[in-house]
Amino acid sequence: MGILDKYARKHKSTDPRTETVSTKLTKEEYKRYLAYLEERGLTVSEGTRYLILEEIDGDSDKKSRPMYTFEDHTLLISATRDMEKPLIDRPKPKPSTNRKPSAGRFTTKRWQFNGKTACPLCEIWVSTSNFRRHADTQHKGMSNEEIFSDPEKIEIANRMVEEEKKKAGL
Repeated sequence: MGILDKYARKHKSTDPRTETVSTKLTKEEYKRYLAYLEERGLTVSEGTRYLILEEIDGDSDKKSRPMYTFEDHTLLISATRDMEKPLIDRPKPKPSTNRKPSAGRFTTKRWQFNGKTACPLCEIWVSTSNFRRHADTQHKGMSNEEIFSDPEKIEIANRMVEEEKKKAGL
């Protein structure tokens, strides 16, 4: 008799269930699990819940035991009473000391002001959200980086931003 046979549509709890648990399975594992649950009249959520409850509240003499063995995979779940210890020890990422944007993506933030971006080629202000479309239609599909790569154009865009800031009183 399997673990889920004990619970086949007879266990009801009055406590509200608010937490969610999810896992990834192969298609074959999922099909086998669904078939197993259908035979017992359980949903996936119920079956998973009962497996977890059995593992946590089960026989305390057993420190750990393999629950399932699949072709190349063995899932070993360890039932410990020390719930304060994290189940998975993942290294914590170090805070980044480099606050500069990554070198992989070009941005026009330096030339944006009040939701508009300075276009140094036609020397007008274009809505930031439409700047890419403006570059495609008015400048024959030039990329943002191509538009702002020429030092003369950078100077024009910088001048436009400074003028707008002066007008705004900044």
